Amino acid sequence: TAISAAGGAIAVALSGAGVSIENRVQTDVKGYIDSTRGTGVDAGGGVTITAEDGSTITATANAVSFALAIGIGGAGAVSISQAENSISNNVLAYASNANIATTGGGLTMGLATDGDGDRFGIIDSGGEFITPNQLVALLTDYLAESRGWKQGVARSVATSHLVDRVAKARGIKLYETPVGFKFIGELITRDEIILGGEESAGLSIRGHYPEKDGILACLLAVEAVAERATSLTEQLNELYSRVGKLESGRIGVKLTPDVTAKLKEKLEQEPTTIGGRLVENINRMDGVKFLFENNAWMLMRPSGTEPMVRIYAESEDREDLENLLEQGRKYLLG
Repeated sequence: TAISAAGGAIAVALSGAGVSIENRVQTDVKGYIDSTRGTGVDAGGGVTITAEDGSTITATANAVSFALAIGIGGAGAVSISQAENSISNNVLAYASNANIATTGGGLTMGLATDGDGDRFGIIDSGGEFITPNQLVALLTDYLAESRGWKQGVARSVATSHLVDRVAKARGIKLYETPVGFKFIGELITRDEIILGGEESAGLSIRGHYPEKDGILACLLAVEAVAERATSLTEQLNELYSRVGKLESGRIGVKLTPDVTAKLKEKLEQEPTTIGGRLVENINRMDGVKFLFENNAWMLMRPSGTEPMVRIYAESEDREDLENLLEQGRKYLLG
Protein backbone atom coordinates (compact mmCIF):
# COMPACT_ATOMS: atom_id res chain seq x y z
CA THR A 1 0.00 0.00 0.00
CA ALA A 2 1.29 3.47 -0.85
CA ILE A 3 -0.19 6.96 -0.54
CA SER A 4 1.13 10.40 -1.38
CA ALA A 5 0.13 14.03 -0.87
CA ALA A 6 1.36 17.37 -2.20
CA GLY A 7 3.08 20.00 -0.07
CA GLY A 8 1.14 21.04 3.00
CA ALA A 9 -0.89 17.84 3.01
CA ILE A 10 -1.16 15.28 5.75
CA ALA A 11 -0.76 11.62 4.88
CA VAL A 12 -1.53 8.90 7.39
CA ALA A 13 -0.92 5.15 7.26
CA LEU A 14 -1.85 2.69 9.98
CA SER A 15 -0.30 -0.69 10.53
CA GLY A 16 -1.62 -3.39 12.82
CA ALA A 17 -0.64 -6.84 14.02
CA GLY A 18 -2.29 -8.78 11.19
CA VAL A 19 -5.31 -6.46 11.07
CA SER A 20 -6.65 -4.71 7.96
CA ILE A 21 -6.63 -0.95 8.45
CA GLU A 22 -7.17 2.30 6.58
CA ASN A 23 -4.82 4.80 4.99
CA ARG A 24 -5.96 8.41 4.89
CA VAL A 25 -4.79 11.35 2.80
CA GLN A 26 -6.02 14.80 3.71
CA THR A 27 -5.02 18.26 2.51
CA ASP A 28 -6.26 20.14 5.57
CA VAL A 29 -5.44 19.18 9.16
CA LYS A 30 -8.64 20.79 10.44
CA GLY A 31 -10.78 18.79 8.04
CA TYR A 32 -9.20 15.43 8.63
CA ILE A 33 -12.54 13.65 8.97
CA ASP A 34 -13.26 14.18 5.23
CA SER A 35 -10.51 11.91 3.94
CA THR A 36 -9.85 9.53 1.10
CA ARG A 37 -9.41 5.96 2.17
CA GLY A 38 -7.58 2.78 1.21
CA THR A 39 -6.66 -0.40 3.08
CA GLY A 40 -3.45 -2.15 3.94
CA VAL A 41 -2.10 -4.86 6.23
CA ASP A 42 1.13 -5.00 8.21
CA ALA A 43 1.54 -8.05 10.45
CA GLY A 44 4.76 -6.70 11.94
CA GLY A 45 3.08 -4.44 14.44
CA GLY A 46 5.78 -1.80 14.03
CA VAL A 47 6.23 1.49 12.22
CA THR A 48 9.39 3.47 11.49
CA ILE A 49 9.48 7.02 10.13
CA THR A 50 12.77 7.94 8.45
CA ALA A 51 13.56 11.57 7.63
CA GLU A 52 15.65 12.65 4.65
CA ASP A 53 18.65 13.25 6.91
CA GLY A 54 18.41 9.70 8.25
CA SER A 55 16.81 10.54 11.62
CA THR A 56 13.99 8.24 12.65
CA ILE A 57 10.99 7.75 14.92
CA THR A 58 10.12 4.14 15.69
CA ALA A 59 6.80 2.94 17.11
CA THR A 60 6.16 -0.64 18.19
CA ALA A 61 2.83 -2.22 19.04
CA ASN A 62 1.73 -5.54 20.44
CA ALA A 63 -0.69 -8.08 18.97
CA VAL A 64 -3.74 -6.45 20.51
CA SER A 65 -3.12 -2.85 19.40
CA PHE A 66 -1.68 -1.03 16.43
CA ALA A 67 0.93 1.51 15.41
CA LEU A 68 0.24 4.55 13.25
CA ALA A 69 2.58 6.80 11.26
CA ILE A 70 1.68 10.31 10.12
CA GLY A 71 3.59 12.44 7.63
CA ILE A 72 3.00 16.16 7.17
CA GLY A 73 4.09 17.69 3.86
CA GLY A 74 6.49 20.58 3.76
CA ALA A 75 7.58 22.51 0.71
CA GLY A 76 7.61 19.38 -1.43
CA ALA A 77 5.53 16.24 -1.74
CA VAL A 78 5.17 13.63 0.97
CA SER A 79 5.02 9.94 0.21
CA ILE A 80 4.36 7.05 2.55
CA SER A 81 4.99 3.52 1.36
CA GLN A 82 4.32 0.31 3.23
CA ALA A 83 6.86 -2.46 2.74
CA GLU A 84 8.64 -4.94 5.01
CA ASN A 85 6.86 -3.68 8.13
CA SER A 86 8.16 -0.13 7.79
CA ILE A 87 6.89 3.26 6.66
CA SER A 88 9.23 6.00 5.49
CA ASN A 89 8.65 9.72 4.94
CA ASN A 90 10.03 12.96 6.29
CA VAL A 91 8.32 14.22 9.38
CA LEU A 92 6.47 12.57 12.23
CA ALA A 93 5.12 9.39 13.82
CA TYR A 94 2.13 8.48 15.94
CA ALA A 95 2.05 5.25 17.94
CA SER A 96 -0.94 3.69 19.65
CA ASN A 97 -0.27 1.80 22.89
CA ALA A 98 3.44 2.16 22.22
CA ASN A 99 6.55 4.06 23.15
CA ILE A 100 8.03 6.47 20.63
CA ALA A 101 11.76 7.11 20.34
CA THR A 102 13.68 9.53 18.15
CA THR A 103 17.18 9.70 16.72
CA GLY A 104 18.61 12.63 14.82
CA GLY A 105 17.09 16.09 14.45
CA GLY A 106 15.09 16.12 11.22
CA LEU A 107 11.66 15.29 12.64
CA THR A 108 8.98 17.82 13.53
CA MET A 109 7.16 15.97 16.30
CA GLY A 110 6.09 12.57 17.62
CA LEU A 111 2.57 11.73 18.77
CA ALA A 112 1.21 8.79 20.75
CA THR A 113 -1.98 7.51 22.36
CA ASP A 114 -2.70 4.61 24.65
CA GLY A 115 -4.40 1.48 23.33
CA ASP A 116 -7.95 2.83 23.37
CA GLY A 117 -6.93 6.25 22.10
CA ASP A 118 -8.17 8.40 24.96
CA ARG A 119 -4.80 9.56 26.32
CA PHE A 120 -1.93 11.22 24.47
CA GLY A 121 1.84 11.62 24.54
CA ILE A 122 3.83 14.15 22.51
CA ILE A 123 7.49 14.83 21.79
CA ASP A 124 8.72 17.90 19.98
CA SER A 125 11.51 18.30 17.46
CA GLY A 126 14.77 17.31 19.15
CA GLY A 127 12.93 14.77 21.30
CA GLU A 128 11.67 17.12 24.05
CA PHE A 129 8.69 15.64 25.91
CA ILE A 130 5.68 17.96 26.02
CA THR A 131 3.88 17.17 29.26
CA PRO A 132 0.08 16.96 29.41
CA ASN A 133 0.12 19.95 31.76
CA GLN A 134 1.98 21.97 29.17
CA LEU A 135 -0.22 20.88 26.27
CA VAL A 136 -3.48 21.63 28.11
CA ALA A 137 -2.28 25.18 28.80
CA LEU A 138 -0.84 25.64 25.31
CA LEU A 139 -3.96 24.42 23.50
CA THR A 140 -6.17 26.57 25.72
CA ASP A 141 -4.16 29.58 24.59
CA TYR A 142 -4.23 28.43 20.95
CA LEU A 143 -7.99 27.77 20.81
CA ALA A 144 -8.84 31.07 22.51
CA GLU A 145 -6.71 32.82 19.92
CA SER A 146 -7.61 30.85 16.77
CA ARG A 147 -11.32 30.18 17.38
CA GLY A 148 -12.20 33.32 19.28
CA TRP A 149 -14.20 31.29 21.79
CA LYS A 150 -15.09 33.08 25.03
CA GLN A 151 -16.20 30.16 27.20
CA GLY A 152 -14.09 29.07 30.14
CA VAL A 153 -11.48 26.35 30.59
CA ALA A 154 -11.52 23.43 33.03
CA ARG A 155 -8.72 21.55 34.74
CA SER A 156 -8.69 18.94 37.45
CA VAL A 157 -7.45 19.80 40.92
CA ALA A 158 -4.23 17.88 40.12
CA THR A 159 -3.48 19.80 36.92
CA SER A 160 -1.05 22.69 36.49
CA HIS A 161 -2.02 26.22 37.46
CA LEU A 162 -0.36 27.30 34.22
CA VAL A 163 -3.89 26.83 32.86
CA ASP A 164 -5.11 29.42 35.38
CA ARG A 165 -2.57 31.91 34.11
CA VAL A 166 -3.63 31.37 30.50
CA ALA A 167 -7.28 31.80 31.49
CA LYS A 168 -6.48 35.08 33.24
CA ALA A 169 -4.42 36.35 30.31
CA ARG A 170 -7.20 35.46 27.84
CA GLY A 171 -9.97 36.81 30.06
CA ILE A 172 -11.86 33.53 30.35
CA LYS A 173 -13.30 31.74 33.38
CA LEU A 174 -11.40 28.93 35.09
CA TYR A 175 -13.19 25.83 36.42
CA GLU A 176 -11.43 23.48 38.86
CA THR A 177 -12.85 19.95 39.12
CA PRO A 178 -12.16 16.76 41.08
CA VAL A 179 -9.99 14.20 39.30
CA GLY A 180 -12.05 12.25 36.76
CA PHE A 181 -12.96 13.38 33.27
CA LYS A 182 -16.70 13.01 33.88
CA PHE A 183 -16.63 16.31 35.76
CA ILE A 184 -15.02 18.07 32.81
CA GLY A 185 -17.39 16.28 30.44
CA GLU A 186 -20.38 17.82 32.20
CA LEU A 187 -18.98 21.31 31.47
CA ILE A 188 -18.45 20.41 27.81
CA THR A 189 -22.02 19.14 27.57
CA ARG A 190 -23.29 22.46 28.96
CA ASP A 191 -21.04 24.37 26.52
CA GLU A 192 -19.34 26.19 29.38
CA ILE A 193 -15.72 25.56 28.36
CA ILE A 194 -13.57 25.69 25.23
CA LEU A 195 -11.28 22.96 26.56
CA GLY A 196 -10.96 20.70 29.56
CA GLY A 197 -7.87 18.70 30.50
CA GLU A 198 -6.11 16.65 33.14
CA GLU A 199 -2.44 16.10 33.94
CA SER A 200 -3.02 12.39 33.28
CA ALA A 201 -3.26 13.18 29.54
CA GLY A 202 -7.00 13.46 29.11
CA LEU A 203 -8.38 16.30 26.97
CA SER A 204 -11.43 17.32 24.95
CA ILE A 205 -12.84 20.55 23.55
CA ARG A 206 -16.02 22.47 22.91
CA GLY A 207 -18.30 20.83 20.34
CA HIS A 208 -16.61 17.43 20.69
CA TYR A 209 -18.02 14.50 22.64
CA PRO A 210 -17.57 14.94 26.40
CA GLU A 211 -14.91 12.27 26.89
CA LYS A 212 -11.14 12.47 26.70
CA ASP A 213 -9.78 11.94 23.18
CA GLY A 214 -6.06 11.36 22.64
CA ILE A 215 -6.31 11.44 18.84
CA LEU A 216 -8.04 14.82 18.96
CA ALA A 217 -5.34 16.15 21.30
CA CYS A 218 -2.61 15.01 18.92
CA LEU A 219 -4.34 16.57 15.91
CA LEU A 220 -4.79 19.86 17.75
CA ALA A 221 -1.07 19.85 18.55
CA VAL A 222 -0.31 19.30 14.85
CA GLU A 223 -2.71 22.10 13.94
CA ALA A 224 -1.09 24.53 16.40
CA VAL A 225 2.35 23.81 14.93
CA ALA A 226 1.07 24.18 11.36
CA GLU A 227 -0.95 27.34 11.98
CA ARG A 228 1.62 29.14 14.11
CA ALA A 229 4.56 27.84 12.06
CA THR A 230 6.61 27.28 15.23
CA SER A 231 7.43 24.21 17.30
CA LEU A 232 5.55 23.41 20.49
CA THR A 233 8.66 24.22 22.52
CA GLU A 234 8.91 27.63 20.86
CA GLN A 235 5.23 28.22 21.54
CA LEU A 236 5.68 27.25 25.18
CA ASN A 237 8.60 29.63 25.58
CA GLU A 238 6.52 32.43 24.09
CA LEU A 239 3.68 31.55 26.46
CA TYR A 240 6.07 31.58 29.42
CA SER A 241 7.25 35.04 28.38
CA ARG A 242 3.66 36.26 28.75
CA VAL A 243 2.39 34.40 31.83
CA GLY A 244 5.46 32.99 33.58
CA LYS A 245 6.75 29.42 33.88
CA LEU A 246 5.63 26.72 36.30
CA GLU A 247 7.24 23.33 36.94
CA SER A 248 4.96 20.45 37.89
CA GLY A 249 5.44 16.79 38.79
CA ARG A 250 4.12 13.86 40.78
CA ILE A 251 5.34 10.80 42.66
CA GLY A 252 3.63 7.69 44.00
CA VAL A 253 3.81 6.05 47.43
CA LYS A 254 2.73 2.41 47.69
CA LEU A 255 -0.48 2.05 49.63
CA THR A 256 0.32 -0.33 52.51
CA PRO A 257 -1.94 -0.68 55.58
CA ASP A 258 0.41 1.66 57.46
CA VAL A 259 0.36 4.27 54.67
CA THR A 260 -3.43 3.98 54.41
CA ALA A 261 -3.79 4.82 58.10
CA LYS A 262 -1.36 7.73 57.82
CA LEU A 263 -3.12 9.08 54.72
CA LYS A 264 -6.46 9.15 56.52
CA GLU A 265 -4.82 11.01 59.40
CA LYS A 266 -3.09 13.53 57.11
CA LEU A 267 -6.27 14.20 55.13
CA GLU A 268 -7.99 15.29 58.33
CA GLN A 269 -5.19 17.53 59.65
CA GLU A 270 -4.98 21.32 59.28
CA PRO A 271 -1.22 22.00 59.25
CA THR A 272 0.03 25.57 59.25
CA THR A 273 3.43 24.62 57.81
CA ILE A 274 4.87 21.72 55.81
CA GLY A 275 8.63 21.40 55.43
CA GLY A 276 9.03 24.94 56.71
CA ARG A 277 6.56 26.35 54.15
CA LEU A 278 3.62 28.41 55.30
CA VAL A 279 0.30 26.86 54.27
CA GLU A 280 -1.86 29.71 52.96
CA ASN A 281 -4.92 27.67 52.05
CA ILE A 282 -6.23 24.08 52.00
CA ASN A 283 -8.44 22.65 49.24
CA ARG A 284 -10.33 19.42 50.02
CA MET A 285 -12.14 19.05 46.70
CA ASP A 286 -10.37 15.73 46.04
CA GLY A 287 -7.83 14.53 48.58
CA VAL A 288 -6.07 17.44 50.26
CA LYS A 289 -4.32 20.24 48.39
CA PHE A 290 -2.00 22.61 50.24
CA LEU A 291 -1.40 26.02 48.67
CA PHE A 292 1.80 27.81 49.63
CA GLU A 293 3.29 31.20 48.94
CA ASN A 294 5.09 31.95 45.65
CA ASN A 295 2.50 30.01 43.61
CA ALA A 296 3.59 26.59 44.95
CA TRP A 297 1.14 23.83 45.88
CA MET A 298 1.01 20.14 46.78
CA LEU A 299 -1.85 17.63 46.49
CA MET A 300 -2.20 14.22 48.14
CA ARG A 301 -4.91 11.80 47.06
CA PRO A 302 -5.30 8.03 46.73
CA SER A 303 -5.06 6.78 43.16
CA GLY A 304 -8.32 5.62 41.64
CA THR A 305 -6.59 2.96 39.52
CA GLU A 306 -3.57 1.72 41.50
CA PRO A 307 -2.85 0.82 45.16
CA MET A 308 -0.86 3.96 45.88
CA VAL A 309 -1.05 7.53 47.07
CA ARG A 310 -0.33 10.18 44.47
CA ILE A 311 1.58 13.28 45.52
CA TYR A 312 1.38 16.14 42.99
CA ALA A 313 3.25 19.43 43.29
CA GLU A 314 4.05 22.60 41.40
CA SER A 315 6.50 25.45 41.81
CA GLU A 316 8.13 28.17 39.75
CA ASP A 317 11.51 26.44 40.09
CA ARG A 318 12.50 22.88 39.10
CA GLU A 319 14.77 22.34 42.10
CA ASP A 320 12.11 23.66 44.45
CA LEU A 321 9.60 21.28 42.84
CA GLU A 322 11.81 18.30 43.64
CA ASN A 323 12.19 19.53 47.22
CA LEU A 324 8.42 19.99 47.51
CA LEU A 325 7.70 16.45 46.33
CA GLU A 326 10.18 15.06 48.85
CA GLN A 327 8.67 17.19 51.61
CA GLY A 328 5.29 15.76 50.66
CA ARG A 329 6.61 12.20 50.95
CA LYS A 330 8.10 12.91 54.37
CA TYR A 331 4.91 14.60 55.56
CA LEU A 332 2.80 11.61 54.49
CA LEU A 333 5.09 9.01 56.02
CA GLY A 334 6.15 10.98 59.08
